Amino acid sequence: MSDKKKRKISEVSEILKAPKTYEEIIENEEKESRQRDGQKDLCLYQSTCKKMGTMFDQIYESKRKEGYKKADTEDIQQECSMFFVLLKKLNRLEKYRTAEGRNSLQKEKVRVDSNRLHLQNLLYEASHLRREIEHCKLFKSQDEDIDLVPEDEFYKTALQTISRPEKTKEDSHAKRLAQLQWELHQRKELASLCKEMSIQKEKVSKENLEKKNRLNSLAPCLTNLLKATKPLQTALGMEMEAEWEMQKTVKLLPRPLFMFFVNMKAFGDSCERALTVTVEGDEEEAKQMEEETFESETPPAVSQIESDKEDDEDNGKSRKKKHHSTSKLVVVTKEQIFEKKKLKLLKPHPLFVKFSIQGSRGNRSSAIAIHVHFFPSLNIISATSKVSTENIGVTAGDIISTEKIILGLYPDDFGQNSPNPNSKFQLKEFDLTEEDFIDYLKTNNFGKPFLWAQKLCGIDFINQNTYKEDMIEKFVPEIVKKIKIKFNARINLMKQICSLENKNIDLLTTEKDFSRVRISSSLVQWSSLSYDDFINHPTSSRFTEMNLVTSHDIFYRAVITKGSAKLECLICIPYNYPSDNPLWTFCLSWNGVHTSKNNPALKDMEYWTNSLCIEQLSQSPETILCAQLARTMISLDIFLETEGPLHTPTEFTQDKTFLNAFSTRTQSRPFKLVDNGSNVIFKQIF
Repeated sequence: MSDKKKRKISEVSEILKAPKTYEEIIENEEKESRQRDGQKDLCLYQSTCKKMGTMFDQIYESKRKEGYKKADTEDIQQECSMFFVLLKKLNRLEKYRTAEGRNSLQKEKVRVDSNRLHLQNLLYEASHLRREIEHCKLFKSQDEDIDLVPEDEFYKTALQTISRPEKTKEDSHAKRLAQLQWELHQRKELASLCKEMSIQKEKVSKENLEKKNRLNSLAPCLTNLLKATKPLQTALGMEMEAEWEMQKTVKLLPRPLFMFFVNMKAFGDSCERALTVTVEGDEEEAKQMEEETFESETPPAVSQIESDKEDDEDNGKSRKKKHHSTSKLVVVTKEQIFEKKKLKLLKPHPLFVKFSIQGSRGNRSSAIAIHVHFFPSLNIISATSKVSTENIGVTAGDIISTEKIILGLYPDDFGQNSPNPNSKFQLKEFDLTEEDFIDYLKTNNFGKPFLWAQKLCGIDFINQNTYKEDMIEKFVPEIVKKIKIKFNARINLMKQICSLENKNIDLLTTEKDFSRVRISSSLVQWSSLSYDDFINHPTSSRFTEMNLVTSHDIFYRAVITKGSAKLECLICIPYNYPSDNPLWTFCLSWNGVHTSKNNPALKDMEYWTNSLCIEQLSQSPETILCAQLARTMISLDIFLETEGPLHTPTEFTQDKTFLNAFSTRTQSRPFKLVDNGSNVIFKQIF
């Protein structure tokens, strides 16, 4: 055996030197496990395993060789056995360490659990003490809820036998008892006074009942008297009965509608205009609603309260039995209560105010009626309109639709949102939004909650639940004027569209400049157009980019032809017409497609047509649409007559008189019409 191997075996034998007894072995190994470093033992264990693996490989290689003898591997086997004993020793030491760690962990857990339980007990005691302290601080006696008279007044008004100032001024407890005694004395006096007043009240009520019966007996006599005077009222034109009935109905109106009716009636009577104001709706339901409101707001009488208390004391058991029996008969679910409250929130007042405005000049046969509704729970006014007229064409119905006339009377007032900020939260309680409320108004023909409608009734949402009568007086003439101007303008516009539908352009002769020009082109089609079709048309992009078009406007399409040329016109009539003029855009199909984007002449035509405003039509301002159409047709003739000679074969020849077909600077066409004695000539716009 080599010296190196002997040295290794001696080292292992020193580590594994056997003690005398088994107890000493256990004790020494436990002590050694605490002294030795576990990390070093791990490294020793790994190195030993590697050495044993190497030895196993050597033994295996030796056995595979020819002429193997057992003596060749005996030294290696002995050394490997010593390493095996060392591994078992390291394993025992590690188990000792693990057991000791578990024991120490268990001891630490017990200590932590004990401390935590002790902490919880202390926290519980502290919270209990805090609650007791709060209960002591919040303790109140029943006498603290009584509003006693001030101290100075007590010593002035109280009896000397009760106040006893020589004692109560020094003792606060005695003073408190004296004040309570004086309060009891005053209440007894008031109770006796109340009893006397109740007796007096009963006497007065009996007298009132007798007088009421006497007045009721006069009712048939008064009715007969009114019937006898009816021929006289008719002869004198005094409809007193109708006025009386109207006054009875007006008294049932809620405050906002009442103020609006009074001011609108006064305005109509003073101005002597074609304005009528009436109250319509279910009068019986309004009376019932007023009675319910009066009962809910009226406090019960003192005698009734006392009698109720006596009944509760004497017949408590019978009342409880009766309550239980009736509650069994009627069962109301939460869903039914929820729906009932929801319907009450969205229910308008049974009565509404209607004011009608008659058309002026040649529109006397037409009238517009505005219905004003009030929603008490939401404190909101809604308005809708109905138009009565004659000779409505196919496409002219949109001009006088119920929404278009009263829409946008003021900037951004389209009735798309609730004007009352509180209503948003009221609707949210019933899982409703403002859009749902607006749809509900539209579905039930209640109109929209315009801001001008709130002002008409004097509702000011800045100062909640306030009604300003001065605001109504100033606002009524203004809103009536706006509606009348817009209504008459729409009626005139409807007449123009009806004539254009029938290809009847006789209205053009009302303007002398146009009547002196021979128009070669002709209108072949006039039809309505939707908002989506208008904005999707390639020629309208310029207007949409400039925000000149909204979904509230009205759109039409006109087709003008001359020979093989076809001019498609898109017309936008603003919702606030006649404040804004109609807008025109063109698309010409002739030798290609021409628009304002690719042809400057078409851009000049659009400018020339859109520049015509109502102020320029001094003789007939109500024919703005027809005048714009005439200017468009004349401009198309000029364009084709100036452009025609440039193409072969020549389709269009010059028929109008103009000095220059093209300007030398901008190459613009002579669209502008000017007087030249008895004739007219055309020249460039700029």
